[in-house]
Amino acid sequence: IKQIYCILFVFISVSCFSQNVRANLSKAKNHVLRGQYYLAADNYLTTLKADSLNKKANLEYGLLNTQYINNPGKAGVYLLRAERLSTKDTLPELLLGLAQYYHYVGEYQKALTYYKRMFAKLEKKPESLQIENIITQNIASCEYALSNPVQPIYKRMKTVNAGDGINTMYPEYSPVVNKEETALMFT
Repeated sequence: IKQIYCILFVFISVSCFSQNVRANLSKAKNHVLRGQYYLAADNYLTTLKADSLNKKANLEYGLLNTQYINNPGKAGVYLLRAERLSTKDTLPELLLGLAQYYHYVGEYQKALTYYKRMFAKLEKKPESLQIENIITQNIASCEYALSNPVQPIYKRMKTVNAGDGINTMYPEYSPVVNKEETALMFT
């Protein structure tokens, strides 16, 4: 009889756990629909703390960071986990999220791979034209970055108060030196 109680306890615990995960995911989705992205993020993180291998929570939290919160650098770990947990035929949203993540962190070759996979999955419909244009621009951006070696544009500069002849009692900011380093301009 003790074994039956143990099995019953485990079954009830698992059932409550999965209901809690579903409730958090539902709350998160509702927050996204209302534009409450940081509240949604809290719900996703709560779910992921309880179940780090939840494919849906990883995918949606990663997409939330790339699409709405504009923090693709943070999304990478979750999108990559969602990809590992997904089937062979990966969702277009996941491919786009991973492309944006790799683009953001400067891994342009990987970004190109995902952008092209996403491009291949697009259905040729009039409503797909906008996303098709965005992907085309991002592919061009990655190809440009790969074809041009990184060159230092700015030297390290230290901003100091230049004294009464230049600075006033008002805020002067965003100093810029021209290419010849003969003029200082600021707002």
